[in-house]
Amino acid sequence: MNATEWLNELEKKADVATPGPWKVVTGNNPEDACAVCAETPMFIPFSGRNGKSNASFIASANPETVKRLVLMIEHLAMLGVDGDKGDEDKQYNQNLQWAFEEADPKGWK
Repeated sequence: MNATEWLNELEKKADVATPGPWKVVTGNNPEDACAVCAETPMFIPFSGRNGKSNASFIASANPETVKRLVLMIEHLAMLGVDGDKGDEDKQYNQNLQWAFEEADPKGWK
Protein backbone atom coordinates (compact mmCIF):
# COMPACT_ATOMS: atom_id res chain seq x y z
CA MET A 1 0.00 0.00 0.00
CA ASN A 2 1.36 3.42 -0.86
CA ALA A 3 0.80 6.72 0.95
CA THR A 4 -2.10 7.87 -1.22
CA GLU A 5 -3.94 4.56 -0.81
CA TRP A 6 -3.34 4.63 2.95
CA LEU A 7 -4.68 8.18 3.34
CA ASN A 8 -7.70 7.41 1.12
CA GLU A 9 -8.47 4.32 3.21
CA LEU A 10 -8.28 6.31 6.45
CA GLU A 11 -10.54 9.01 5.04
CA LYS A 12 -13.11 6.44 3.82
CA LYS A 13 -13.17 4.80 7.24
CA ALA A 14 -13.62 8.19 8.91
CA ASP A 15 -16.48 9.05 6.53
CA VAL A 16 -18.53 6.01 7.61
CA ALA A 17 -17.59 5.91 11.30
CA THR A 18 -19.77 7.26 14.09
CA PRO A 19 -18.79 10.94 14.11
CA GLY A 20 -19.03 11.73 17.79
CA PRO A 21 -18.10 13.72 19.74
CA TRP A 22 -16.60 10.93 21.83
CA LYS A 23 -15.72 11.14 25.52
CA VAL A 24 -14.30 8.92 28.25
CA VAL A 25 -16.53 7.62 31.04
CA THR A 26 -15.15 5.79 34.06
CA GLY A 27 -16.92 3.64 36.62
CA ASN A 28 -16.16 2.45 40.14
CA ASN A 29 -12.95 0.70 39.10
CA PRO A 30 -10.33 3.31 38.09
CA GLU A 31 -8.81 0.81 35.62
CA ASP A 32 -12.06 0.42 33.67
CA ALA A 33 -13.36 3.03 31.23
CA CYS A 34 -15.45 3.39 28.10
CA ALA A 35 -15.09 5.53 25.01
CA VAL A 36 -18.65 6.79 24.58
CA CYS A 37 -20.22 8.56 21.63
CA ALA A 38 -22.25 11.48 22.94
CA GLU A 39 -24.76 11.39 20.03
CA THR A 40 -25.58 7.66 20.03
CA PRO A 41 -25.75 4.78 22.51
CA MET A 42 -22.40 3.58 21.07
CA PHE A 43 -19.67 2.74 23.58
CA ILE A 44 -16.40 0.82 23.56
CA PRO A 45 -15.42 -0.71 26.92
CA PHE A 46 -11.80 -1.03 28.07
CA SER A 47 -10.58 -2.84 31.18
CA GLY A 48 -7.31 -3.44 32.91
CA ARG A 49 -4.20 -1.51 33.64
CA ASN A 50 -4.44 0.72 30.54
CA GLY A 51 -8.22 0.83 30.28
CA LYS A 52 -8.65 4.56 30.84
CA SER A 53 -5.68 5.45 28.63
CA ASN A 54 -6.99 3.24 25.82
CA ALA A 55 -10.49 4.74 26.07
CA SER A 56 -9.01 8.25 26.03
CA PHE A 57 -6.98 7.47 22.91
CA ILE A 58 -9.95 5.97 21.05
CA ALA A 59 -12.14 8.93 22.01
CA SER A 60 -9.45 11.32 20.71
CA ALA A 61 -8.93 9.43 17.42
CA ASN A 62 -12.44 10.25 16.22
CA PRO A 63 -13.43 10.68 12.54
CA GLU A 64 -13.05 14.47 12.53
CA THR A 65 -9.54 14.18 13.97
CA VAL A 66 -8.56 11.62 11.34
CA LYS A 67 -9.96 13.78 8.52
CA ARG A 68 -8.07 16.80 9.83
CA LEU A 69 -4.81 14.86 10.06
CA VAL A 70 -5.24 13.59 6.49
CA LEU A 71 -5.82 17.15 5.28
CA MET A 72 -2.77 18.41 7.19
CA ILE A 73 -0.59 15.70 5.62
CA GLU A 74 -1.88 16.57 2.15
CA HIS A 75 -1.13 20.28 2.71
CA LEU A 76 2.35 19.53 4.00
CA ALA A 77 3.06 17.33 0.98
CA MET A 78 2.37 20.38 -1.22
CA LEU A 79 5.16 22.43 0.40
CA GLY A 80 7.90 23.18 -2.08
CA VAL A 81 5.82 21.97 -5.02
CA ASP A 82 5.74 24.29 -8.01
CA GLY A 83 5.89 23.96 -11.77
CA ASP A 84 3.43 22.67 -14.33
CA LYS A 85 0.54 20.41 -13.32
CA GLY A 86 2.28 17.14 -14.23
CA ASP A 87 5.39 18.05 -12.28
CA GLU A 88 3.31 19.27 -9.33
CA ASP A 89 1.45 15.97 -9.11
CA LYS A 90 4.70 14.01 -9.36
CA GLN A 91 6.43 16.10 -6.67
CA TYR A 92 3.36 15.95 -4.40
CA ASN A 93 3.23 12.14 -4.70
CA GLN A 94 6.97 11.87 -4.08
CA ASN A 95 6.71 14.09 -0.98
CA LEU A 96 3.74 12.12 0.31
CA GLN A 97 5.41 8.76 -0.26
CA TRP A 98 8.67 9.96 1.32
CA ALA A 99 6.84 11.12 4.47
CA PHE A 100 4.86 7.86 4.58
CA GLU A 101 8.05 5.79 4.46
CA GLU A 102 9.98 7.99 6.90
CA ALA A 103 7.15 7.86 9.45
CA ASP A 104 6.85 4.05 9.32
CA PRO A 105 7.97 2.88 12.76
CA LYS A 106 7.82 -0.86 12.08
CA GLY A 107 8.43 -1.27 8.37
CA TRP A 108 4.81 -2.22 7.53
CA LYS A 109 4.78 -0.55 4.11
